Amino acid sequence: MKYQILILGALLTSQWATGQMKPVQLGKGSIADSPPTHKETKKLFAVKPRLEDGVKNKPMPTNDWWTTLLHDTPFPGKMWAYPLTVSADSSGVKVWYPKGWSDNGTELKLGEPLVVQGVSQAKKGASKSRILFDFEHTKWPSGWKATGTSFEAGAMTPAEHKVDGFVGKSYACSFRQGDRGTGTAVSPAFKVDKDYIHFQICGGNDKSKLGVYLTIKGERVLQSVGKNSNKMKWVTWNVSKFKGKKATIEIVDDSKGGWGFIGADQITLSSEAKPSSGGVFQYTSTKSWGDWSVVMRLNAAEDAFADVTFGRGLPYTWIECNNIGLQIPLSEDKILDLKGKKVKMPYTGSNLIIERDDRLFGLFAPKGTKFIKKKDMLQITFDSESKYLVVGAVPTLKDAKTFARHAYAVPRDTRFDWEYDAKAGEVSTKWKASTESLRGKNTKLLQGWIPHHWRVTKNDLTFLKPEFMSQRGRMRLTSGTEFHISWPFRGMLPVFPEPNDTEDKNPFDKKRLTGYLNSWTQDILNKPKSKRYGKDTYWGGKHLLTIAKSLTIATQLDVPIKNDLEMLLKECLSNWFTYTSGEDAFYFAQYPLPWSGLVGFNPSYGSGAFSDNHFHYGHYVLAASFLAMNDPQWFNDYKEVITLIAQQYANWERDHKTLPFLRTFDPWSGHSYAGGMSSPGDGNNQESSSESMMSWSGLFMLGSVANDPKIQACGAMGYAIESEAIQEYWNDYYGWKEGPKAANHPPAYKKKTSIASVMRDRDIGYWTWFSGEPIHIYGIQWLPSWCNSYYMGRYPDHVLYQIDQMRIKQGKGGPKVSYASLGHDWGQVTLGYQTWADPASVCRILDEEHAASRELGGYRNGGENYFLAHAYRSLGKIAWDSHTSSPTSLVFVDAQKNHTAVIWNPTDKEQKVDIYIRGKVEKTITAPARTLEKYKL
Repeated sequence: MKYQILILGALLTSQWATGQMKPVQLGKGSIADSPPTHKETKKLFAVKPRLEDGVKNKPMPTNDWWTTLLHDTPFPGKMWAYPLTVSADSSGVKVWYPKGWSDNGTELKLGEPLVVQGVSQAKKGASKSRILFDFEHTKWPSGWKATGTSFEAGAMTPAEHKVDGFVGKSYACSFRQGDRGTGTAVSPAFKVDKDYIHFQICGGNDKSKLGVYLTIKGERVLQSVGKNSNKMKWVTWNVSKFKGKKATIEIVDDSKGGWGFIGADQITLSSEAKPSSGGVFQYTSTKSWGDWSVVMRLNAAEDAFADVTFGRGLPYTWIECNNIGLQIPLSEDKILDLKGKKVKMPYTGSNLIIERDDRLFGLFAPKGTKFIKKKDMLQITFDSESKYLVVGAVPTLKDAKTFARHAYAVPRDTRFDWEYDAKAGEVSTKWKASTESLRGKNTKLLQGWIPHHWRVTKNDLTFLKPEFMSQRGRMRLTSGTEFHISWPFRGMLPVFPEPNDTEDKNPFDKKRLTGYLNSWTQDILNKPKSKRYGKDTYWGGKHLLTIAKSLTIATQLDVPIKNDLEMLLKECLSNWFTYTSGEDAFYFAQYPLPWSGLVGFNPSYGSGAFSDNHFHYGHYVLAASFLAMNDPQWFNDYKEVITLIAQQYANWERDHKTLPFLRTFDPWSGHSYAGGMSSPGDGNNQESSSESMMSWSGLFMLGSVANDPKIQACGAMGYAIESEAIQEYWNDYYGWKEGPKAANHPPAYKKKTSIASVMRDRDIGYWTWFSGEPIHIYGIQWLPSWCNSYYMGRYPDHVLYQIDQMRIKQGKGGPKVSYASLGHDWGQVTLGYQTWADPASVCRILDEEHAASRELGGYRNGGENYFLAHAYRSLGKIAWDSHTSSPTSLVFVDAQKNHTAVIWNPTDKEQKVDIYIRGKVEKTITAPARTLEKYKL
């Protein structure tokens, strides 16, 4: 569905520049046609992504694994493609082959990258710049004198100390002994024959003990220090008054305290007042992207560039050159042929293996390519019009021929599509790579797949013997250009029916639950309207969703307070879904190109720059869908705004003019990304998997109440795939159940914890962005829990294990903590998760807390867990082998193996629904229009 807000980019840009914001009417709702001059928007729009012609007017995908390429200029940070990691600087392309877990088990060791440097093929002329010292050798350049523990061993690499932004493979740095090391490195004398000296610097800022100095006749005439940072920054000295004199560079570290080190690189004499990039390439740009691949262009001049293609699960990086030569700096490398025999230089052929640090890098080139080794540089000369080099990660020498055979099939596009079949109870996906053969006729590429793709799915993947260990566990390879994978999806309900459990122990008390709802609602109504819900998109959204869940409970109980809750929710949502000129909060605004989007104000936690958008906006979409159950007319009035908010984080329309396709979801990784942009050092990340699942629930419910199969199918797709990714990568359930051979978390990590709280492209983490407390590390994966969160109960035994582990760790070596000691909020989060494994125990705990008059047994969450636990206990457990032909349904099974189907028909017409028990139709019923009913079998 496309709407009239597809406003001309020029008009939006003009309004953004002048600060004018006008309402754009969408049904009874409205949005601002441009964003306010908020600190986040000012910072975002100050960044101008470099885009090639084919993508200049496309909405930027932002939250992806490679989008440091859009945001970090002139050169990107690391892009974690798996199994390779790729980056670039002015010298060329950097390719890492991560291998072997770190001692703490959180990440794979990067090792030393293979750097494929560009060589200018322009005619020689008078040079405006001359590199004095680039430190591209592990030993000090000739003439340098080094003293002290910090410097004597020579230049450093990132494997020894992580520094970002330097050029090439190594740099001068005094961190070899950490902050405590000291020393001095002095260059040979050189003549100052140009006006400027440019160089890169990092490290500490203590001018009394640290510095890079220019020294003339023994006098230190200029000094620069770092900014307490590990990121290299360019510094320029005006040395025109010293022209004609002899000088030296001194790098000095006399500091033993914090930030007690100094680093330097690319020391250059120049006639230009501004530093060049330091190498043949001036900047990178984005040429194109697919659904799991990207093409980066390294620009040297208008007609001199290299296009670099790489992607998720692809064990190659393709480098295609236009008026650019290539060379590779060597270390203590072995150069081998495909059989593992040492190659005699010079060599003419099409493929080589470089063995470096227990890693095999395959080089695949056109036929007749000449490889010449000069000192520690491998020079590459192409003998045809085709000028390209493919760098591949080769698992073993036995695999070299297989990798050579597929290396020349370069993906020009990658596309992910899906279909949801309610009758089959599954989501099927198609993965298609459009390839071109750089040499020969083979167009089948090698594509890698990680555990959530193949462990429990239906698929047509035929695996080859070679495989990798990735940051997400075992990566298996297939050959081809089209692949099919299906995940189960059993349906979804907005709410459970009113509990009817009258068991002797802890029976359901409707009067008590009604009292909770009345007290909680009255607390809100007693506040001024402006303070009834949060003013920012995260806390405001959470409050709205809690009101919406309370409304669904009150509706099932059919108690009078439902009218107040419905009024309250309409008031809140209608405010957010309407923009009035001059208001400072509670509205959404359209962003112009290039950072196209629809963003809520006030933002929070970086949401103004696209961070956490699905966490925030999923609340609004789900809450609005719940309200639509009670008031379809209100929903139709505001449907256009609601739909656009959903499309901001999970746009299902591939060719939408103002919003990117599936902004926050990475199809290949199987999970969403919360980072608005990739971090240059860590890639992208996601912390709260459960809030991500809530956003998919919102999308599915939106499609259900709007009777839009495309929206519903997208929600089903995300829910089905990401729920399995959570079991694999956050929970490592199969490693817990089946042992180390099935694990994605290595033994060193599993000794520390039973959960991963943050998935970064670089690593896995037992921490959160806001706390180190175990309840927060675990609990951020458990909230919010509601009837649509049933994926949490897939493995009840593991749920109880995780809760037990959290309580032990929260006790910090003492006894397991009590639920009450976790506090009202986090105690409720824990009980919400425990409901999916043992609802009877939650009913008991809530009764005990109520009897003791403790807060955990009170009304402060509107009776949410009280309702959920009793309702789930009434129904039994999810029957994972059963479903119905209605998307908005679930099948349950009790301890006596009796099945119950709960079916919600959101349409205006009755529906025939087949109920499938273990794949066979057990019963067909007629579901009345706009009802939620139980059907016992």
